[in-house]
Amino acid sequence: MTLAELMAQGCQMLQSSAVALGQGTLEMADEAAWLVLWRLGLPLDTDPQMHIDPLSVEQIQSCLTLLQQRIDQRLPSAYLTREAWLQGVDFYVDERSIVPRSLIAEVLALQSIDLFLSPAPHSILDLCTGNGSLAVLAAMAYPDALIEGSDISTDALAVARINGERHGLSHRIEWRAVAGLAPPLGQYDLILCNPPYVNEHSMQQLPHGWRSRWHGLYSALARWCPPTPEPPWGVGAGNWPRARPFRRGFSMAFAHWAEHQRR
Repeated sequence: MTLAELMAQGCQMLQSSAVALGQGTLEMADEAAWLVLWRLGLPLDTDPQMHIDPLSVEQIQSCLTLLQQRIDQRLPSAYLTREAWLQGVDFYVDERSIVPRSLIAEVLALQSIDLFLSPAPHSILDLCTGNGSLAVLAAMAYPDALIEGSDISTDALAVARINGERHGLSHRIEWRAVAGLAPPLGQYDLILCNPPYVNEHSMQQLPHGWRSRWHGLYSALARWCPPTPEPPWGVGAGNWPRARPFRRGFSMAFAHWAEHQRR
């Protein structure tokens, strides 16, 4: 079995099991490709047609086992691979935080928010930071800014610290535990916030462990704004490298950040 054939079989397995998508990919073929390439240790933008040599029995079985785990446990692939992507940047993720997906990441990547910022921000707060992905992207987009990432969950902040260290930004990002929407401790040029947005009905449909984990934050948010209908799962998804390469604007911002780090 070649790499392309294994991906095709994985796609059929996922389709026949009707797993839910939206936590990184929008198509079964991409979901299967992500799991297979990750298990084989290949880059996620690998062209399967370029790998014509047959895979070993051990490689095939290892990939099939992972695909079956995705089906049986109904866990997002990001939790199985411990990896998620936003605008081409990789982040560590596990069950202590929600799989990151955010339209705010696109705003940062396209630098479209810069039209409203003059001068460039020097102090940025990422409220409800979760795994810290937006805080990290903001630090990359604005290399002279200091970032604060706050969250009600100390477990989520532990994941965020991993991502700060992963991208060498721990010296510029401060992680802070806060009580819901408590008043901030300082003044900020820019505040980012991508809180949980599911409505009360959807909250009641979640498994018990997730429902209790979200209840405190949801209650705090409900006092400030009424719940809105839950958007489709596809909104904001498709953020892994094959589906979402670097945007030109973010490539420039990332290059600026990398050059700043070298200096």
